Amino acid sequence: MTERTKTFLKEQQLPLKPQLIKTAMGAGINAVLLVLQMWFVADVITRVAFQGAALPSVLNYIFYILFIILIRFVLNIFIERSTFKIGQDIQTHIRTQLVDKLERLGPRGAEDIKRGHFSTLMVEGVEKMEKYFSKYLPALFHVGLIPLAVLAVVLPLDSISSFVFLGTAPLIPLFMILIGKGAQIINQNQWKALTRMGARLQESIRGLTTLKLYRASMREAEFIATLSDNYKSGVMRVLRVAFLSAVTLEFFSTMSIALIAVFIGFRLLSGDMQFQDGFLILLLAPEFYQPLRNLGVNYHIRMEATAAAEEIVKILDKAEPTPVSSQNHACAQAYLSFKDVHFTYGTGPEILKGVSFDIKKGETVALIGPTGVGKSTILDLLLRVLHPTKGHISLKGQSLSQISKVAWNEQISWLAQDPHIFSTTVARNIALGSKNNTESQVRDAAHKAGLSTTINRMPVGLVQQVGEQGRFLSGGERRRLALARVFLKDAPLVVMDEPSASLDLETERLILQSIQEMKGQYTIFIVAHRLDTIRIADRVLYLEKGRILESGTHDELMALNGKYASLFQDAEEAVA
Repeated sequence: MTERTKTFLKEQQLPLKPQLIKTAMGAGINAVLLVLQMWFVADVITRVAFQGAALPSVLNYIFYILFIILIRFVLNIFIERSTFKIGQDIQTHIRTQLVDKLERLGPRGAEDIKRGHFSTLMVEGVEKMEKYFSKYLPALFHVGLIPLAVLAVVLPLDSISSFVFLGTAPLIPLFMILIGKGAQIINQNQWKALTRMGARLQESIRGLTTLKLYRASMREAEFIATLSDNYKSGVMRVLRVAFLSAVTLEFFSTMSIALIAVFIGFRLLSGDMQFQDGFLILLLAPEFYQPLRNLGVNYHIRMEATAAAEEIVKILDKAEPTPVSSQNHACAQAYLSFKDVHFTYGTGPEILKGVSFDIKKGETVALIGPTGVGKSTILDLLLRVLHPTKGHISLKGQSLSQISKVAWNEQISWLAQDPHIFSTTVARNIALGSKNNTESQVRDAAHKAGLSTTINRMPVGLVQQVGEQGRFLSGGERRRLALARVFLKDAPLVVMDEPSASLDLETERLILQSIQEMKGQYTIFIVAHRLDTIRIADRVLYLEKGRILESGTHDELMALNGKYASLFQDAEEAVA
């Protein structure tokens, strides 16, 4: 286990401290009651069997024993509920950390995190962490308390038995650690195999259509079957180690109890020990070793949790984009300015090399340029998925880095080429970025986006359920549904990534008509490729080699007869 993983596990205990203290206190009381119960049992049997006491004379002691058993029963229920609460809290806590980290990383920062790997961590990994805190840590408390309570009673009664306890007790955790060191590597490899298999399976399901079309589905199935067989073999290796560990612990604890019984038997025969003392020690001996055996049984939980924690730490420790101020700032209007903005992905070449432009309130601006010149990077900077390497982006003279993400997100709407549609009703998908909207407002937004006809054809209208990623909807319908979100949110700044791409002529006409109606009411920034989309813009920015080379209206740039005019003419010839 790395030092960072140890630190992470300790950090997770902080919010659980009250519950862990309660559990430890319960374990301590349980240890005292256990010793007291065994003392009463030994006393009753000694009185009845060797002192000839009548049953009525020991009834009080029997009631004491039953009362202690009842208290321990209630106490164990309390401990079980406490550990269950610990498990629920730690699952929520770790999953919240992972989701918050993903949100801070943003789409670009989380690009190298595979979906299948992350989902496996969120489910399987967090569940293994839950067992560590709800089973392994309580087992540690019992190991630290019950053997001490037993020793505190046995030491004054019999030094030989105490020495046996002290001499054999360390052997159990020692062999547990020795076996665990080899098992730790197996567990880490097993965890990697599980996440790799989960990621590959999820990727295969998403690409099932492509696999079918290229007749590669059987080959992919065979590969996944191989991963599954490897995982199964790994599970068997882990189980072998777990069984070996359990057998070893049982052997040492059983032999230790037998050794104590032999010593006690010899001294009882020789008259060097009273029966009550010897019998009490024999009753306590299994209880002394039971917490150690339980810890050994739960030791594999620690190994599994450690392997999962190391993967979780890798995500939580990923470098984040430049943090933003947590202060809220009112954004009454969307006046945006890029000033000498540079951007570089990691240690790669510079993508943007001093981009500068202004967007006036109510203006529609189109950004065009060849493929790979940085248009998507500018979009990501505007959406605050990325942050400039140099230069700054400002809203009404105020740097975007000084505006909280929450305040900024309230002022911006986003229309992607491939908008994400959730598995819920049409109405809820439209109202995704809005709150407290009436049905009439949702219908009005749908009408403005040209979606009314589609909704009217649905059996139950706005409450029609759509599948994940917009299953049962065409590409154009998904795009118009996303446009309806923009109308309903009514944010002053609208950012679009070629809204008419890959659409049929009729759907393109409806989309462009809706955008035309937006002009003047919203500030619109469009990354455009198609001629009809470019013509809508009040102003066009031509980006090439990481710089804005030309800026102006369509007519001004055509008259300039530069890069834009050449690109536009080539596009017209291609269409012709």
